[in-house]
Amino acid sequence: MALWRRLGAELSDGVFDRFDSFEAALGAALDAFTAEERAALQGIISGLAADGDARDAWAASGAEIGFGGPRDARMALLMLLEAAKAKA
Repeated sequence: MALWRRLGAELSDGVFDRFDSFEAALGAALDAFTAEERAALQGIISGLAADGDARDAWAASGAEIGFGGPRDARMALLMLLEAAKAKA
């Protein structure tokens, strides 16, 4: 889960202030990882998206992202998964 917390740190570092879209911010955060790390993140994210309330997963990452509900948090995880796959 160290990779997940590292991703949370990338997303918490004002990344959303620098980009026009959530997708662009996710892509920029993923750029901080090697191809191998992004592949490992894909597995982590897939597991988190399948388990329970995704808000808990985001909170565990340390990312400073607020979501209106579990559905929004899960959708954000799925968007992150797609971004990681696109950068693979």
